[in-house]
Amino acid sequence: FPMHPDLQFAGLLAPVDAPHHVRAEDHCRYREGVVLEKQSKDGGSLVNCGIPNRPVEIDRKLTAGIRCTVKIEPSLYGKAGPIKGTVVSPSAPREDNGMYWGYTTRLATSINDVFDSCPFEGGYDLKIGTSERGDKSVEEKNFRLPKYEHSLIVFGGVAGIEECVDADESIKLPGSQSKKLF
Repeated sequence: FPMHPDLQFAGLLAPVDAPHHVRAEDHCRYREGVVLEKQSKDGGSLVNCGIPNRPVEIDRKLTAGIRCTVKIEPSLYGKAGPIKGTVVSPSAPREDNGMYWGYTTRLATSINDVFDSCPFEGGYDLKIGTSERGDKSVEEKNFRLPKYEHSLIVFGGVAGIEECVDADESIKLPGSQSKKLF
């Protein structure tokens, strides 16, 4: 596929060294993988979890091409033969082990929809809007995040969140006052 101009320098960026970006040689209890077309001898699916030449046999049959989170007993990595794993919820690493396992995104039709379509009862208890015109910075000496359960981070486009607010007719607030939303 052709090189997209927005990604032309992506290879120059430092790697994201996060727990859910597991290296091939790591013996991690959880891995993300993609279901392969080929099935195991038992009829379950095989998942490419980034372990060289060792697809993981999972406990069920899933549609080829989908992404899934797989739990693997770490002692199985060093043994000969197939690696067996269990498909788990994407939240299992966080809920079971307290591991950071990435974030979720959702598509909103407008800036107002970002708030109105919150999937959590009670909404977001921490809302952060990024803007070059903001008046708070993580670099401030006394900067602290409050305790929260559900956070939302909104990244504005090239013209910032302000332009998004100005373009949303359902928000009765000028873009210059968009910080009131956060």
